[in-house]
Amino acid sequence: MRRYPLILTFTYTVDGNGYAARVTGGTRLLAHHADDEWVCSAVSFGGLESRGATLHEAHDAFLAEVRAIVLESASGVAFAQFEREVLDIAGSLDPEVAERWSEAPDEFRRGALAADGMEKLRRIREADIPPVAVHLLTAPGVVHEIRTELTIPMTQSRAA
Repeated sequence: MRRYPLILTFTYTVDGNGYAARVTGGTRLLAHHADDEWVCSAVSFGGLESRGATLHEAHDAFLAEVRAIVLESASGVAFAQFEREVLDIAGSLDPEVAERWSEAPDEFRRGALAADGMEKLRRIREADIPPVAVHLLTAPGVVHEIRTELTIPMTQSRAA
């Protein structure tokens, strides 16, 4: 089974209990196709997993789960508690998924595997994955905003 190491970056803006906040960051996703469905497993967010008939559907399901976590965390709590909850959840790593992600084929990272349209995704360095951060905005009443990007990690150049 081919496993595809992907990187997802996101921005969510939400209204909280008397505040507005923006959550930004990224996570490593491991995608694979099995039993007629795509599965995306996150290295962070406690190994959160989503499924869909296509990679796009699995990706959208993952985003919906992260959005639900962010919105639920903001519900009825002060900013400091919201920030703590989001950072705790986002920082919860799944070592098994992390190991499988790092073992994913180097050929894919170099772009040698043209698989399922993923060769069109932009490539970024793993070191450039933004950490999850929570920012307090000045005024509540901000319209919910979602921005995301799915990318492929580049291989690190190896010194000879």
